[in-house]
Amino acid sequence: MEPVGSVDDAIIARQMTPALVEDSLQPSHPIRPRIGNPDELQELFDEKCYSKASSLVRMIQHFLGNTVFLNGVKTFLQRHSYSNVNDNDLWRALAETATSKTFREVKALETWISKTGYPVIDLIQNSSRKIVKATQKRFLIFTQEEQNKDRKYHEKHTSTKLSHPWKVPITLTTQKEKNWQTSYFYWLDKETDYFHNETFACNSWFVGNVLMQGFVRVNYDQANWNRLIVQLAARADIVPPRVRAQLIHDAFWLSRAGVLTQTLSLQLSRYLVNETHHLPWIIALRLFEDMYALLAESTSYEHFKEYLVQLLSPVYYNLGWLESSATNATQRFLRALIMGAACKFGLPDCVLKAQQLYLVEMTSLKTHNQIADDFQQLVYCTGIEAGGDAEWGFALRRFNGSTKAMERHRLLAALACTKNASILLKLLEESVSSPTISAVEMQLAISSVAKNPVGKTFTLSFVTNNWKRVNAKLSGSSYITRRLITDVTDCLSSEKELKQLEEFVENSEERSIKSVAWFRALQKTKANVLWLRKNHHTINSWLTLATRH
Repeated sequence: MEPVGSVDDAIIARQMTPALVEDSLQPSHPIRPRIGNPDELQELFDEKCYSKASSLVRMIQHFLGNTVFLNGVKTFLQRHSYSNVNDNDLWRALAETATSKTFREVKALETWISKTGYPVIDLIQNSSRKIVKATQKRFLIFTQEEQNKDRKYHEKHTSTKLSHPWKVPITLTTQKEKNWQTSYFYWLDKETDYFHNETFACNSWFVGNVLMQGFVRVNYDQANWNRLIVQLAARADIVPPRVRAQLIHDAFWLSRAGVLTQTLSLQLSRYLVNETHHLPWIIALRLFEDMYALLAESTSYEHFKEYLVQLLSPVYYNLGWLESSATNATQRFLRALIMGAACKFGLPDCVLKAQQLYLVEMTSLKTHNQIADDFQQLVYCTGIEAGGDAEWGFALRRFNGSTKAMERHRLLAALACTKNASILLKLLEESVSSPTISAVEMQLAISSVAKNPVGKTFTLSFVTNNWKRVNAKLSGSSYITRRLITDVTDCLSSEKELKQLEEFVENSEERSIKSVAWFRALQKTKANVLWLRKNHHTINSWLTLATRH
């Protein structure tokens, strides 16, 4: 099911936030990369490239204003119809329609397509002088040691030096103004600058990159983070949903990079107990699912599940299972999102109701699905996870008898929800060897088993031991291959898994294993291991207190 709501919300949920994560990994590449030979094309023009591009178009649109942007694009298309163009033609057309902006100011945004990555903007307030200090640097989730190791890659694929600053359009609003639509604008074109604002006040918060318009992360001084946390806990509705989503996303990933403490991002998340808008929940649940997988083998695992159930319970019971409780498409989407998370993280009422619906489906004399579309995936998965051989066998028979792609995909993902390790291994083998299972379905099956805490580690072993067979069935599809590699390795977090992956990537002579995708997987796993080693005890202590009754 796709996110619903405004176009801006859809871009943030589906394009921008995933691109921000991908572009903070090593190695990465700019939208306009240097290409040494044709073999690099498939790897360099990946999903992140297109997601980042759409996010940058949105940033430029906000910078110029909607009318000016649309007129500039119209001028560009009319002037160069049926002709060859380069990026200067677009910048010039936009500058011509932007009467308040010079060509130089507009073309300054070109740094965003020629540079690798994006910046984190540190904003430190000096309220007594009505000044905020802004500093930019590239955001990475790796240590400086790892960055230095990968410098050769950047020298090859980046057209500007890593130390060269971005030209960043910065917007700010303050607690006094709360002007979310026509916020204060500043131009950050150096590593450090100072911005004056008369509305800055002692003991009041401010927000940068208002409404998440720029492709950046924003970090604040500790005092401002604390004030924002207090505001969200007291009256979150004063802050727009898009800004709430932004604060969650920035705080958690800054914590993952070691810029903020993990306790700060967890403390901020406590306000979600009163959240009712879909966008903050989309962002938060992605982050929670990631942490949930990383903590799967730690002592924090059960505490984390309990904490998530605490957050989800109010909105879960408020939405309910009845069709009449969702009056529009947005509420339907939110309900399906919350129900799926509540069942996954073990909210007892959700698990029980899903089991009951699955049992009704199994005993029904009707051969077609009786479960509402919104609930099918969560009911299948929960019924199989909490059930046994009978529940799994019912789904397998329905999968084998189905010719509808969407239904087959739902059932295949649900088959991977079982806690039976031997069945999961059988599913992995069948997905590769069966001629009736397509390459796309194989990728889905392997990815789904990898996301199951029971199957995470042995899925890595299966894929690495059978890579030639898996790769042969993928038939050179770069998109499906990248997706499979990412899903299998994204949440590896143990020293043993890291060693296994290192040996596979570094010792193999096979060309398909020397790809950027495998190297990025290795770097992400290193980051996961370092993060868990550094934060496990802190997280466990915080969760123990947060879930104490």
